[in-house]
Amino acid sequence: MFMKKRVLAAICSFCILLTGCSLPFGNNADQNAASNASIAGGSTEASNEASSEASTEASSEASSDASAEASSDAAASASSDSDNKFGGTLTEASDEEMYTLSRLYKIVTYENYTYDDDKNITSRYSFESLMLIDDCKESNPDLYKTLYDLASDNGKTYKKYIEDFTDYAERNAQYKPEEALYYTVKVCPQRTADQYLSYYEFVEDNYSSDVLSSGLVTFKYGHTYDIYTGEVVKLSDVVTCTPKEFAAKVYEELTDAYPNNSDWNNAESDIQEYVTDSSKEYNWYFGVDGIHIVFNPGCFFSCNAYYEIVIEYNDEIVNKDYVYNPEEGYAYVDDELEFINDKSFSGTGLLSITYTQSKYHPYLGTAMTVTNGSKSATFDNIEFDINRAKIYHMVTAESKEYLYVFTDDDTDKQTLYVFDVSGKDIKAVGSQTFNDFWLDEGSGDYAGEPCFMGPDSMISVDKTNVFGTISYYFPATVSADGMPTKLTARCRILECSDKITAKEDIKASEVDKDGNVINESITVFEDSVVQPVYVDPEHYVDCLLEDGTVVRFEFTFEEDKVFVDGEDVNEIFDGLVYEDEE
Repeated sequence: MFMKKRVLAAICSFCILLTGCSLPFGNNADQNAASNASIAGGSTEASNEASSEASTEASSEASSDASAEASSDAAASASSDSDNKFGGTLTEASDEEMYTLSRLYKIVTYENYTYDDDKNITSRYSFESLMLIDDCKESNPDLYKTLYDLASDNGKTYKKYIEDFTDYAERNAQYKPEEALYYTVKVCPQRTADQYLSYYEFVEDNYSSDVLSSGLVTFKYGHTYDIYTGEVVKLSDVVTCTPKEFAAKVYEELTDAYPNNSDWNNAESDIQEYVTDSSKEYNWYFGVDGIHIVFNPGCFFSCNAYYEIVIEYNDEIVNKDYVYNPEEGYAYVDDELEFINDKSFSGTGLLSITYTQSKYHPYLGTAMTVTNGSKSATFDNIEFDINRAKIYHMVTAESKEYLYVFTDDDTDKQTLYVFDVSGKDIKAVGSQTFNDFWLDEGSGDYAGEPCFMGPDSMISVDKTNVFGTISYYFPATVSADGMPTKLTARCRILECSDKITAKEDIKASEVDKDGNVINESITVFEDSVVQPVYVDPEHYVDCLLEDGTVVRFEFTFEEDKVFVDGEDVNEIFDGLVYEDEE
């Protein structure tokens, strides 16, 4: 069996330390985390306990864990397998592109599903958290810790209540088999292309005690941070008017967006409490189009969904320092764009995505179709889990918009389907399958899958068997045809064989930390331990020796064999382990 061991890097990663102005920030992110805990538990008493315990336990543990982990190096760089090429022409990263590559993100998920005998979902309990990958924590220690603490809070809440949720789900399946039980937290990135990171957590809940009698209830919790300091952005810094004027503006926007709504009978006075009550803070986030203010169920009305308004960036009350103008493109996730069974789809006139249900399993799709009005495009003869698909809107600097639909299966493979939704026609651009999609598996609970944050801030994971089985990741950008293009050929290794030794003296070259050859001829002596750290699957592997030297073994290929220094790698290296070796 392929031994998955975390590679510890003793050389510098490609991440660049960026500096910027330090501004005083803060908003309701801590309250949002507490709110998530408070509605996760199934009882009010337990919820309050989760909120306080997650807040104190997690912050202290996460602080010490993050600081301890920060002392160990991981790493980063880029590319794809010779048998599984990332579409397009290789483009080396420019200085501006490296700005985005210094912050690469992952989604960490705690989840549990239960199914009935017919494979229908009977319950789903899941928490997603947004984090920087381990290779970026040294260059972004403050933002890393902020996101780590939030992920820790979610993890503690999940572990505290998963047993209660599962027990309740089993009882619910007996008495209400037609009603699946849900508590899910989904991360939806919104503003990702400048100094401010903003996203919201989308919560669907029909389990917690506060909502059990109301059916499925939806919530949004906004998070906005300065990427340089990791501090929460204060809404009071974002708008230039007084709190009283802002409350009036919010009420005006609410009544305009939702006219003739009975919930507004007392809303004006309720909103004014945000002016006088210091314990109240607006729930908000930066969207692509402006400042989004969200009022969740229970704020000052009773219903199953939130109300949301947008104050556009060009509004006179918005501080121009916070206007979003992503000239190089941007990405976002829309919680409203979810898979619909094509048998129940009658058309909405809006951008929609449907699936054809497998006749064997209700949660599997065998085709996916994107529709906008009368136009549509389809990928068919495929198979994917509709509950595990992720959909990103990817908008380029040329204003081309693509849907990136990621799906995975039980074999640790992930397939990307790309649709062009820019013009009047919808086009199925292409697909790409990757042999792996897990980042930072050595981080235990904080392993995650890549999160695409923009056309020039994408990261994918793949595998190759050129030097034992190697799992590696690479940053990429959106090419002219809409498919991703790798930014660099030299890929950072995530996992590989645990202990590799040279069986004989082997010729190699010496490289510096950036992969530049500094000595074209060096001998790696017999019994030397070599630790792979970077790989270009088509050309070479860079390995760390015990004395800190980084050497490059160049590949040649003949049929299905890989050669180094004219000899089969399996003949001159001991310890190469392949995933298919059970």
